[in-house]
Amino acid sequence: MTMRSFSMSSRDMPTWVQKPSCFMILHITYFLVLGFMGAFALWMCPQINSEHMSFIDALYCSTSAVTVTGLISVRIQGMHKFQQIVLLLLTVLGSQVFTSLFPLYARRLAYRRILTNQAMAVLSKVQEKLISNESEAKEDAENVKLISNESAAREVKAHHSNSEVKVEVKGVSAYVGKNELGQLLKHLLRYVKGKSSEMMKIVWKRCIWREDFMSVLSKRILQCCKTEDLTNEIEISMWKSMYMEYKALTYLYRIVVAYFLLVQLGAFVLLQIYLFASPTATKILEKNSVNKTFFSAYNAVTSFGNAGYSLLDSSMIPFRNHAFILLFLSFIVLVGNTMFGPCIWVIISVLQRFGKGSRKEVYTYLITNPRNCYTHLFPKNQTLWLIITVMAINTLQTSFFCVLDWNSSSVNGLNFAEKIVDAVFQSVATRNAGNNVVNLVDLSPSMLVLMVGMMYISIYPVYLTRQKTRAPKMLAGEASEETYSEHYDSKISVQSRKLLARDSAHIFVIVFLMCILESQNISHDPLNYSVFNIIFEVISGFGNVGLSVGYSCALKTGNNSSSCQEVPYSFSGKWNRGGKILLVLTMFLGRHRGLPDSLDSALLLPRRVAQEQEFATIQSMAQLSINSSTSWPRRSRDRSRRTSFTDDQGLQLPAHPPYGQDQSSG
Repeated sequence: MTMRSFSMSSRDMPTWVQKPSCFMILHITYFLVLGFMGAFALWMCPQINSEHMSFIDALYCSTSAVTVTGLISVRIQGMHKFQQIVLLLLTVLGSQVFTSLFPLYARRLAYRRILTNQAMAVLSKVQEKLISNESEAKEDAENVKLISNESAAREVKAHHSNSEVKVEVKGVSAYVGKNELGQLLKHLLRYVKGKSSEMMKIVWKRCIWREDFMSVLSKRILQCCKTEDLTNEIEISMWKSMYMEYKALTYLYRIVVAYFLLVQLGAFVLLQIYLFASPTATKILEKNSVNKTFFSAYNAVTSFGNAGYSLLDSSMIPFRNHAFILLFLSFIVLVGNTMFGPCIWVIISVLQRFGKGSRKEVYTYLITNPRNCYTHLFPKNQTLWLIITVMAINTLQTSFFCVLDWNSSSVNGLNFAEKIVDAVFQSVATRNAGNNVVNLVDLSPSMLVLMVGMMYISIYPVYLTRQKTRAPKMLAGEASEETYSEHYDSKISVQSRKLLARDSAHIFVIVFLMCILESQNISHDPLNYSVFNIIFEVISGFGNVGLSVGYSCALKTGNNSSSCQEVPYSFSGKWNRGGKILLVLTMFLGRHRGLPDSLDSALLLPRRVAQEQEFATIQSMAQLSINSSTSWPRRSRDRSRRTSFTDDQGLQLPAHPPYGQDQSSG
């Protein structure tokens, strides 16, 4: 088993899965499929008035939900409950937390497959050694026969020796200590008994990945690798590293799934308790014929997913006097998006503080190497930077809201505390969920301009933190120094300039095309279809926020102003088909602008990770050899089978570090 076997153990994976562009392709495909499936579901189901929405509107609403934007082109209270549930499910499937689980699970599965193959390879080589020396082995056997319900008996033979026990399962043998025999047999018997298949590989796969047994097997495999000369020190280090990362991915996957479920469940329960305890909140829902339980579940899920949907046409404006609902939903909005990474970091830190044994080691590995495992988990300093940045941005917008619109008509009738709460909620929603607790048309123009800027930079704190902490330089592979500096430089200043230039170009082209498509409406209704209103709607869709200035009949001019009807949905719902289709593409483009690079360290499959770890090991060994002033001691035993490497200057490097160095550090 050579180093190449680690990197090529994923050969049973499709070739296209191993390409750097695979993540982006799968991500785009996933959202396209969900968007069109949701569109057909919305289109086929009639609304409450028995009318079917047009397919363009269905595609618009479906894309808005799956990209967690929150814009809508029809009355949400006029939708059938099935259509409302479809929007809810699309929000869940498109949320940041849920989609981040896919690469985490895929990498965990890939590590498991590779490590299983390596375990089987080592056991096969151990078997060959045992067969060659079988005549010399001392056997004191005790046979245990297991009769299957469907097939012939399987045998587990325990051969006792002086210090160890040889365990054999249908041709695969390994030595374990006597004190480990009971535990080993217990798991073997559990998984062999009653199984119809006699494939020993399946039996071993199922037993060795038990957490309480893997540590025993890994120790024996590593010992066999050393004593039986089946591998070299680099491969042993690779096994340890990949096994630790597999355990870290497993624990992290469980933590994120639990977080995803428990936060939304807790939000639903607390909202439900408040609604039952608040008569005024209950009256608001009864007046709009909205079920309290459904309202609690809907707002908990859509707020966590940052879609910002509400079952009321007027969003959260009816609850502007309810401080608990507004502050609590603000918290849920933050922990479901920008503060998701810091929350996971805090949870792991607490578990690491109180953990014991192997669990503590895994949590320590996650804290020490967060970006090796997850796209939303950052080192301590960057996590603190993200928290401070998010809090500073929200505080800044809240302050300006209080200064610019403290006496505006949008907050008339509210006391001091209620105005502060509304300002906090609106500031949080501007960059994330898109709910509104005030009528945006009543806000000052300067505040609307500030909102445009906040929506534009909605993803910047998390994106820049991710880019700053992504893969080190060696993960750029074969890239030259110039290419690396241009495309893989992780400095925040470089990444922010790159992102600003790209986004500005996209916004300019989209607004230009939108003005062409809506030119007739702009000429007939210039106040509602002002360029600023179009820019506001485009940036809201591009930032996946969902705020909208709406459409006001009071601003309509001309002879047809008397026949105008107010629409309780987004301003873009009044656009023509071409404008809606372009905004659908805008929302789709915005959902993919903040994705991590394909070379992100948390997206690399084990095949590429193994190659990079091998490269790092060789580089460190080369540095040791250059810095060493004395030659390495020569070993008497034959090393012809040992792997050697050659650096860029032609220096041949042995596979073992100098004597006296820590062997596990390779």
